[in-house]
Amino acid sequence: MKLLILLFAITSLNTFAQRPRVVYGEDGRVDVTKSNDPLFKKLSRSTVALMQLGRGIEQKGDKYKLNMTTFEESMRMCPEERFAKQANPAFCSGFLVGDDLIMTAGHCIPNQKRCEDTAFVFDFKVSKDGEINNNPKSENVYHCDRVISSEYTSNVDYAVIQLKRKVTNRIPLKMNKDKVLKKGTRLLVIGHPAGLPTKIADGAAVRQSPDLGYFIANLDTYGGNSGSAVFNYKTAEVEGILVRGETDYIRAPGRNCRISNVCLDDECRGEDSTRLNIIPDFDKIVLNQRRFYKRRPKAKKYAIETYKLAKKKRPYYRSKKYFVESYE
Repeated sequence: MKLLILLFAITSLNTFAQRPRVVYGEDGRVDVTKSNDPLFKKLSRSTVALMQLGRGIEQKGDKYKLNMTTFEESMRMCPEERFAKQANPAFCSGFLVGDDLIMTAGHCIPNQKRCEDTAFVFDFKVSKDGEINNNPKSENVYHCDRVISSEYTSNVDYAVIQLKRKVTNRIPLKMNKDKVLKKGTRLLVIGHPAGLPTKIADGAAVRQSPDLGYFIANLDTYGGNSGSAVFNYKTAEVEGILVRGETDYIRAPGRNCRISNVCLDDECRGEDSTRLNIIPDFDKIVLNQRRFYKRRPKAKKYAIETYKLAKKKRPYYRSKKYFVESYE
C-alpha cells in the first residue's frame, strides 16, 4: 500500500490518496453489511473515519453533512471499478483504544493543527439497503482535544489522539502485547480504502517482520486505509497500524481513467504496518483499557462475549465459497 493518507484534491472538495494501495490476488474487500463474519462486524464499530472539517464533512452547530462526491469522480476511476459510485469523504482511518483514545498513522495526524481540523466519524458505512447516510448523527462524530503523541519516520508511523468527549456504546480494541509475529500469520484489515465507507478485507498474511518497528503483508488496502487496524485473524487482536505500501492505481490502457493495481499474493512490495508495542504510550493505553473495564462491567461483559467469537469457526473470504458470495 502507499502512504494511505489522502491528500486534498485541487479540483475537488474531496480528498484523495497521497500514495494509494493495491489489491493482492482476489479483492477481499467487502462492505460491513456484506460480511459473513459476526466477530469483525462487531469490531468494525470500534473503527473510525477521519474527515477534514470543511471538505470531507461540513458542520453547522450540532448538524453534520458529508461530501458525497464519488470515488469515480474524485479520483478519475473507471466506472466499472469496485465501489466507484460510493462517496469517499475520509482521508484516513483509525480505531478506538480507550474510551476517549484513537490510534492512527502519524502521517495522518502529524500535529495539533491537523488534529483540530479533523472530525472522527464512527459508523461511516453502507446500510443493508445499500445507502450511505450523508447526515451522520452528532453522537457518532467526535473532535480532537489533543495529540498525545505522534511520530512519522521511515520505520515508525503512529499517532495517539485524545478526543474531547468519551466514546459511548463501543469497546476499545484488544491489542497484541507480544513482540512475536510469525511469517504466514493470517491477517484482516478494517478501514476506509480511498476514503470509502468501512470495508472489511481478509485473506492476507504476514510476509515478513524485518524488525520490531513494522511488518509487511499482502493486505488489500488503498489510500485512506492509513491508520487502519490490522487484526490477527485468529485472535482478533490488533497487530499493527497500516501506514504505507505499493502503488494503488494504474491508468487503464487506452482510456482516460484509472483502475486498481492488481498483484499476485506473493508479488509487489507488500503493505507496511507499524507494530503497536513500539509505541511509547502502549503500556499506558493497555492499563487504561483495564481500568475502563473495571469501571464499566457491562462493557466488559460485551467485550468478553464479542472476543469469544474468535474461538469459533468463521468464514474466510479468500476461499472461493465465501469470496464469490461476498463479491460485488
